[in-house]
Amino acid sequence: MENQYKPSAIETLGKIYGTVVEKIVKEGRKLEEATTKYFLKIIGKSKINAPIVQTTERTNNISDLEQAVQQTVEQTGPDQNQKTAEERLKQYLECEELLGTFFVKVNYCGTQCTNLETGKYPIRSPLFPKEWYAPGNIGCCLNDMHGQHSDKISDADLKLLTQRRIEKYGLPENKEEGLPLFGKPCRYHTREGCILKDHKGPVCVAYLCDSQIKHLKDKFGIDYDMKKAFITLEDILSGKVSEEQVSKFKSEVADFIKIIISTEKKAD
Repeated sequence: MENQYKPSAIETLGKIYGTVVEKIVKEGRKLEEATTKYFLKIIGKSKINAPIVQTTERTNNISDLEQAVQQTVEQTGPDQNQKTAEERLKQYLECEELLGTFFVKVNYCGTQCTNLETGKYPIRSPLFPKEWYAPGNIGCCLNDMHGQHSDKISDADLKLLTQRRIEKYGLPENKEEGLPLFGKPCRYHTREGCILKDHKGPVCVAYLCDSQIKHLKDKFGIDYDMKKAFITLEDILSGKVSEEQVSKFKSEVADFIKIIISTEKKAD
């Protein structure tokens, strides 16, 4: 039997707001600006209990509806999952650091790509009959990926991350010469590699090339889901994940690190 769809808290409150507006209009009353502001204010309270839903279904009285909503707000308080931008960024940076530690422990990029003349990042073009690979000193930093994101996250959600990155590292103004067939590297890239030690975009934080993902599986038995990591990072910035989900993600990465350390010890 399929699970029945359960509306989100915001959907439920939105329904209640719509019901209140409809009843006000039917009663010939004017929809005061204060009423709209009141419901917009409580729309952020995402914990819903039974009285508010039951009252919505059985009453024609506006005051009953408002009382039920207020009761819910007073009983539950603000949703603790509605983190501030600062809190979300802090959580994001913690995950970025953990993933960075994981990748350093793998020790793949330096030994198999960035210190070699030809790296592992494939360039596919209809102009050429086969794959080309970016130079090792550029690796996967061929394009300006630091600001790219999916359509599931807004520029507003990325605003603080971008702001803090610029405050710490400046604007992405590096102007390395473009390479034949490859174009220009990311503007945060230098001949010594990426200047960003943190505050990277979700794409940069989560990305691993196919070659390294295969290496993780073959050598360590680790199934690294790059897409899942990318989505989780974006969801952290936009506040779409629970504390439990973030903790689970961190634990998974921490377990990856333990596996690598354990495997290396056995090899010694």
